[in-house]
Amino acid sequence: MIKVGGSAIHTLYDNFTPAKMPAKPKEDDPLLKTCYNCRTTENLSAYHGVKVCPKCDGYNMTMGEAQGRFGFSKKEIKALPHTTHHSFRCQYHLFNMKTLVRAAIDKYGSLYNMIASRH
Repeated sequence: MIKVGGSAIHTLYDNFTPAKMPAKPKEDDPLLKTCYNCRTTENLSAYHGVKVCPKCDGYNMTMGEAQGRFGFSKKEIKALPHTTHHSFRCQYHLFNMKTLVRAAIDKYGSLYNMIASRH
């Protein structure tokens, strides 16, 4: 923060954290040869710096799956937009993959950082 006169001006460096900087993967990195979600190696396309298969591109996850795969706390996951479904007296929350990916990029800096931190 820079003080000018009596007011403070926030800079881009106020929230700078080196841990959230996107890491540059090497071309031969094995993480880039599989789908980041299901680990298949067929029909992959580029997706926010990693690879994704067509099945996982439009996938919806339950709260438990999203917490396990993306490392979100219960507070973080409940703050994300989701749909609530009822089935046989049970209630469950579904989260869209694109919403989860944006939240993961905000939390880790990139999807590659998230995946690399778990290996």
